[in-house]
This record gives sequence, C-alpha cells and structure tokens, in this order.
Amino acid sequence: MGFQMSVQRTSARITVEDVKQAITWRIQTGIHPASSRLPSVRDLARELGANRNTVNKAYRQLCEAGVIALSPRNRGFLVKDEGSLIAAADDLQRCAREMIWRAMVAGIPREQITQDLLAAVANVYAAHRLRMLFIECNAHDSIEMARELSELVGEPVEACVLRDAVRRARALARRHDLIITTFHHLAEVSQVFGECADRVVGVDTRPSPDTLLRIARLTGPCIGLVCTLENTARSLHHVIKSYHPDRAVDTALVDVAADVRRLARVCDHVIVTHTAAEQFARIAHRQPDVVVQFCVDEQSIAYLKQRMCQIRLNGHAPATANGETVYGERAKRKLSPAKAQ
Repeated sequence: MGFQMSVQRTSARITVEDVKQAITWRIQTGIHPASSRLPSVRDLARELGANRNTVNKAYRQLCEAGVIALSPRNRGFLVKDEGSLIAAADDLQRCAREMIWRAMVAGIPREQITQDLLAAVANVYAAHRLRMLFIECNAHDSIEMARELSELVGEPVEACVLRDAVRRARALARRHDLIITTFHHLAEVSQVFGECADRVVGVDTRPSPDTLLRIARLTGPCIGLVCTLENTARSLHHVIKSYHPDRAVDTALVDVAADVRRLARVCDHVIVTHTAAEQFARIAHRQPDVVVQFCVDEQSIAYLKQRMCQIRLNGHAPATANGETVYGERAKRKLSPAKAQ
C-alpha cells in the first residue's frame, strides 16, 4: 500500500502504476505545481530506472484522468490547474479500496469500517487544522474577506485589522501557521512580522464580475471615483479607463469632503468602494451609481491551497505505525530509485 516500490527494482519490474504514483506524489507535494512542465519521458525513465514505454503509458493515463495535459505543439506534458486535486482524489480512492478490502477480509463488519473511517477523518482534520489569519486595514474588509477565504479553502480563517496586527505581531505569529493579506499590504505586513515573514501570503483582490459589468454599462462622459485609500483609487482608475478609455475620470478620497461634493456635483456617474459608500451618501446627498465589491482572484486561492499543502507536509503530516509520515520517506525513496542504487 502507498509508495512501497523498492529502490532495487529494475526497469523491467517498475510498472505503469508505480510511475503514476511517483508523478502524482510530486504533483501533490508541489514539486511540480500547476502549469509546470513535467520531465520528458526519457529523463523520467532514466531517473526512475523505468522503461520509456512504461513512463509514456503512465503519462497518457494521467492525461486521460485529467491530472496532466499535453503542452502546446505536443512538446511534453504540463500539470493541469486542477491536477493536484484530481491526483490526490485518485490516490485516496486507491488507498481506501485496499484498506477497506483488508478490513473486510479480516472480518470487520461494514458498519464498523464506516464508523472507523469517519472517526479517522474527523480526528485527522481536528489534529491538523491550520491556524490562519487574514489582515486588512479596516474591520469590514477584514471580516468579509476572512469569511470568503474560509469558504474558498474549507478552513477557518480569523480576521484581524492591520493596526491590531502591528501591536500584537509576536503573539499572532506564535498562534498562526499562515498570515494572509492583500497585495496592497503585503510589504507592510511582511515587515511587521519580521523573521516570520515566510509565513505571510499575499492574495490578489479584484472587483467582482458584477461590479465590472456595472462599470462597463456606464454611458455618461464624466465618471467620478471615491475611495478610502490612494492605492485603491489608482488601481480602480486603471480598471475604469480600460473599459472607457475616452471618458474623463475624476478621483477623490472620501475623507476630503470638499472634493467629494465637487465630484458628486460635476460627474455624470459616481463609483464608490463599499467601505466609502455610507460616508459618500452622507456628504454628497446622493447614492453612487456603482458600489465596488471585491473578490479574491482564483490563482491566489490556488497558491494559498498549495502553501497549506506544503505546511501540512512539512510539519503537520500524521505519522504511520512505523513512524513515517503518510507521504514521507517511502514516497521519497520511490521517486529516485536510480539515484539510490
């Protein structure tokens, strides 16, 4: 079960299944991340001490399973964006079938097998749950983005305001495995956490599809933009111009009331970030045409999940009966049988 291929195997004895398991392990552990190019058939055959036809067949079967894909112009193979998840699910199915079969042969009742499996899942997730923190400059964004991230990664994410993170940096670093923030605050948060900056991950937040649709539908020649932060205003100004290059775009920060009133008076449309919407309405005595809502970019979520996987492998992997981690030394030995000889 698992990666039990002996390092002494000859190329004639290494099977297609052995090669597939070696490749999927590399994908699951981030050695070959999404969109990366896999070794050529010849190079992998040499590295594993396997027959080239065997390696080629393994690659083809992983293509059919949706784990990898042919690169453009058929120049080798690439890991698909969803390849890691598919590989992990396939490995889970294989291991689970073998384990259930052995329990059944041993005479364990079906109901007990089901209960034991569910208990094992609950125990592993409880014991190895990652502690994650999301930091933003205001409470509203911090809470909302932490909630969204929690739903997207399937793990609880605690919310924290930047000024509190600065004050409690040492305690927060001790309590959390990952510290997440937006690209806007990545440099600042990394500096705050100093020696623990390797635990800080940035995510790219962008206007939601509905927000972009509303911006694209604006027809007037003059568009106003009201934000709380200058860097947000700059990035949204670029977005508006990409949709309406021939329109005039006037910008104001919501804390400068005179600028907000002037903008509201002269502009045909006003776009306001959600954190500034209530204050804008009080100052300008009108409602904005578009309230900008942000969402996390899909590539940022994929990278965040990859970091979560790496942390679990490096420090949270559960031990087996003989002390090895589930995807530990046996898997590593399998990956390089030719080098180990």
